[in-house]
Amino acid sequence: MAYSLASSLAAPQLSADSFQRVELCHRELINHYLAYNANMSCDMSFTNLYVWGDVFQTSFAVVDEMLIISCMRDGERIFMQPVGCGDYSNAISTLYTFCKNQDEGALRILPVMKSEIENLVAALPEQPVIEHLRDNDDYIHLTKSLGELIGKRYHGKRGHVKKFRSTYQYDFQMITQDSLESVLKLNKQWTQAHEQMGTNSEDENITAQKLLNNFDALSLQGCTLSVDGKTVAASIGSSHRPGSDMFVIHYEKALLEYEGAYSTISNHFSMELSEHYKYINREEDMGIEGLRKSKLSYHPDILLEKYAVILPL
Repeated sequence: MAYSLASSLAAPQLSADSFQRVELCHRELINHYLAYNANMSCDMSFTNLYVWGDVFQTSFAVVDEMLIISCMRDGERIFMQPVGCGDYSNAISTLYTFCKNQDEGALRILPVMKSEIENLVAALPEQPVIEHLRDNDDYIHLTKSLGELIGKRYHGKRGHVKKFRSTYQYDFQMITQDSLESVLKLNKQWTQAHEQMGTNSEDENITAQKLLNNFDALSLQGCTLSVDGKTVAASIGSSHRPGSDMFVIHYEKALLEYEGAYSTISNHFSMELSEHYKYINREEDMGIEGLRKSKLSYHPDILLEKYAVILPL
């Protein structure tokens, strides 16, 4: 449907009917408000809001020039930080009243950066519970660091890249609409391999399919590594928000039998991105032990702490 900014503004009183699911047609509108966002979390990007929308029932409303994002997690409603050019304190008060009227049991806001906690607490009528969400912390890197791999801390990664280059005759290519089919095939192979290892990747597969099927519509950028004509690794992401100097990696998968493929595609893609982006956000580890070990091995320049602010009602 057509969606104009002028007609989209919700009434100051927030109700369940104020919210609508995040769809592609809302991209311009939501990005308009995300442009005011100073939160570096990967969650606060339109691509993530959209592709994870089915999993978390993501919806939004606009109240007095503030974007309100609602999600469902483990049967509980959560809100992201309100963003926009309106009054932040009024937006928090609106959420508080909404949760009381809807018998939500608590007002839950996340992810909240450490630098945002003071303002949020000041806008609440009572002292909330504040919890660090370590499993959700973002791994943020200087793009140049991942592209150059200079210094002791990257010794292991340089070794992986060197081994891959010496073992395989490979091609590195940026993804186009014509090459997307090979990435879809890679995703299917990756999913099957991890299911055989007992990994439950249903939610991840839902989001990956949605991401890949809307590559152009989401203005994504990505690359592949191919060996003997077979795509063995792919990495895909997008700008964090309009005008941002940070690129978010939403998808990075490689076939495990090609040792060093992950390090190599990260290195190549980072070199491509370094001209346009200062930072790369490699998202969170979700508390998965192996994934955490892998992400820490890239030595993030910023381990972005995320907090949940919860006010029981």
